[in-house]
Amino acid sequence: MRKIVCFCLSFLLIIFACFPLSACYTPYLKMSADFIQGWYCQDWTVEDWDAKISGLKNAGFEEIIFQSSINIEDNIVDCYYNSPYFANLIDCECSVSPVLDNLLYSAKQNDFKVILGLTSAESWWDSANFANEAYCSNLANFDIIAFNEIMSLFYEDYSDTITGIYWAYEIYSQSEGFELAWANIFNSVIHHIKNSNYNLPICFSPFFSKYFVCNNTQSAIMWRNFFSNVELSNIDTVYPQDGFGGYSGIFSQSTANSLVEKMQILYDACSKYSQCKFGINIEIFTNSATVAEFSRVYEQIKQASRFTNKLICFSFSHYADTLFTEDYQNYISNLQ
Repeated sequence: MRKIVCFCLSFLLIIFACFPLSACYTPYLKMSADFIQGWYCQDWTVEDWDAKISGLKNAGFEEIIFQSSINIEDNIVDCYYNSPYFANLIDCECSVSPVLDNLLYSAKQNDFKVILGLTSAESWWDSANFANEAYCSNLANFDIIAFNEIMSLFYEDYSDTITGIYWAYEIYSQSEGFELAWANIFNSVIHHIKNSNYNLPICFSPFFSKYFVCNNTQSAIMWRNFFSNVELSNIDTVYPQDGFGGYSGIFSQSTANSLVEKMQILYDACSKYSQCKFGINIEIFTNSATVAEFSRVYEQIKQASRFTNKLICFSFSHYADTLFTEDYQNYISNLQ
């Protein structure tokens, strides 16, 4: 009997030595698109983008979501393409860099797809603005102008590369009634895109806020109000942020249970009141702005697979280190 036990233990040791722990994960889903923000790649050349896209392809990604093409903070405007309108705003300090030019050129050469964000504004985080109709109208108009410029400048050359539009304004759980103003802003942009010659799919990524009191009943009402008023179609997708980025890099089942409960409420409202598709944005970072352990991200993917087979990520480009990359590549190598 002792010989049999010793033999079994020896056999198990050989197995573990030959196969890394990450290879023992049960395959669920891979993340297909990765976010990248303009400030991070503002000075990148085409060669820099070639290297980034090669790395993303090796990790199984198929698309980049470029989060916003115009960033407005007070009177400072960052233009990530040569914008005739935003680069010449009165009383603003404007910078222009050819990020979209280089990204789209590299993506086309490397057969990689790009979802383009429109505008983002720091003023979005001042919730008092949502009661101001002029502010809301102006915000929607900024997106419409950016969309028109980007399509005019880039679509003819990159129609097979640009696969969608990202609405960069992040709506969040709250019980203050902001969702109707958000739906109105978003609808203005949606109507313009759908009535254009392009009719590209639109996606966006809301989150569960820790800064507004919003219990499950209030959350259900809020998401119902939003999805029943925003006019998304069956080619559009909502990708809620899964919320793990607000916690440590080690998986906690109690945290997961709480976040899954919140996700279920959002999922139910989307399914009942909207035609749009449902995906999930996997947050691979931690509350200390580092990459999480892959074991936590694996559990996030496992939880997300209860709701969808469409996963995106924030953000492999910004956070993944060598160890995480190796673990994730080992994981996706097991996918069928």
